[in-house]
Amino acid sequence: YMGNKAQSGFLLLDLMTRKGVREGIRHTYQVGNSAGDIQLFHLFDQTLKQNAITGHGDLSQQFGTIRASLVSDLRANAYQYAPQSKSFNTQLTLSRSRPGANTSLVLNQGINEVVTKTTNLHGNLTNRQQFGNRISMDNNFDFNSFNTGTQTTARLTSQTAFSRNEGKFDWTLSAQKLTDLSDEAFVGGGRFAGIERLPELALISDSGRLGKTLPFGLPA
Repeated sequence: YMGNKAQSGFLLLDLMTRKGVREGIRHTYQVGNSAGDIQLFHLFDQTLKQNAITGHGDLSQQFGTIRASLVSDLRANAYQYAPQSKSFNTQLTLSRSRPGANTSLVLNQGINEVVTKTTNLHGNLTNRQQFGNRISMDNNFDFNSFNTGTQTTARLTSQTAFSRNEGKFDWTLSAQKLTDLSDEAFVGGGRFAGIERLPELALISDSGRLGKTLPFGLPA
């Protein structure tokens, strides 16, 4: 069916001799700065004697200099994956690009229920700032959390780096910090494996930039 020039959709029927009839709809649109693709399917499974539902959504929107996108997937008792299970996954992305600066925020949550219910949450915030053509600063914050209903395991990784181009060489000052946010951390128990970096200074160059070469003109 055609909604208008910017919107259209499909009504779908899957006829399966053993599973039954699956009904579905898919609708797409593009209006101004927004676009989307939405899908939803339902089946009363004749062999499992239960309703199976699957869905997918992919939406995007521009808010001035900020670009937002949302992607979601839903599965409940889907015979193609794992009967008698449920899952719902969503990812939200916000990005902004300006002269001399780029910022992005990605949030991802996954909820799965097979025997027990588990929840995964991941967030990442990244920012790169340019100060002229020779100096830049990068900051990254990465959060991970896993919940089983009785216990939460979580960690925040924070990174920063300041870089400068000196012509003959580059130098970078960087550091990384791990922060344990787990339930057991509050009673002095849990620690993640990983590397924490005190401020480190790195000098980077090559033979081409230094104007010198190894014997036989080999680069280094």
